[in-house]
Amino acid sequence: AIGSLTAPTVEHLDAVLRRLAATAAHNHTAVPDLAAVELTATHLVLHLRTPATPPPPWQAATGTAWHIPADLPVDVIGPDLPDQPAPYPLLATIGADDNGHMWLLNLEDLDLTLTGDPTYAGDLARYLVAEIACHPWASGTIVDLVGVGEELVGLDPDRIHHHPPGTDDPIEDALAEAVHTIDRATDANLDVPTARSAGVGADAWPARLLLVDANDTQPVLGQLLEVVRTHLGRTATCVLLTGQPPATTSR
Repeated sequence: AIGSLTAPTVEHLDAVLRRLAATAAHNHTAVPDLAAVELTATHLVLHLRTPATPPPPWQAATGTAWHIPADLPVDVIGPDLPDQPAPYPLLATIGADDNGHMWLLNLEDLDLTLTGDPTYAGDLARYLVAEIACHPWASGTIVDLVGVGEELVGLDPDRIHHHPPGTDDPIEDALAEAVHTIDRATDANLDVPTARSAGVGADAWPARLLLVDANDTQPVLGQLLEVVRTHLGRTATCVLLTGQPPATTSR
C-alpha cells in the first residue's frame, strides 16, 4: 500500500536525476557531488558535498544546496535519453525529519557503521538493502551479504548474493574491483558518477554494496575501508557494517 503511494515520487526523482546527468554529459561538465536528496511538499533539493554552480532550471541559495519545484516538468530539466545511466545508483531513503521532509542518502563511496540496539540496526541495514534492490536507479548494483541478511536474497537473486561464514568471501573481490574502478576513473580524469553518466569507456560503471558483520576481523576488510575512505568519488563502493567494529576499522 505504501509503495503505491510513493512510486510516483520515486519515478519522478529517477527521471529528474537521469535528465540532470544527461545535461551534464551533453555539456561536458561534472555531475554534482551528491551527498543527499531532500523531498519536500514543494521542492526537490540536492545537498552537495562540494559547492558547484547549478545549471538552469536548478537554483541555489548556496553552492551546496540546489533546488527545483517539485511539480516542475521533467522536460525542462534535461533531455530524455532512453539509455541514460542513473548517476547515483546507491541512493537510499534514511527517514523523515521533523518537518516531514523525506531524506535519501547517497551511499556510494561511504562506509557506514550501524550501532546501538542490534535489532534496530539490523532492521535498518535490511531496509537499505531492500531499497537498493527495488529502486529503478539501482538496477545494475551488486549487493553482497557477508554472513548476514540471507533472507534478502529473494528480492533479486541475480544481484543480491549471500555468503555464509566459511564460504567464498567477496571482500577481497570487492577490494580488487574498487582498485580497478579507481584506476579507470584516474585514467579518465573523472569521478565515477560523471564517467557513468557520460558512458565513458567500453564498460559500464556499476556500483557495489557490501553488508558485513563488523566482527569480521579480516585484514582485507580494513584495507577495503581505507580505500573507500581515501578515494571519494572513485570506488563506486559502499561498505555497510552492522555492530561495533574493531578499533582499527572504526570511523
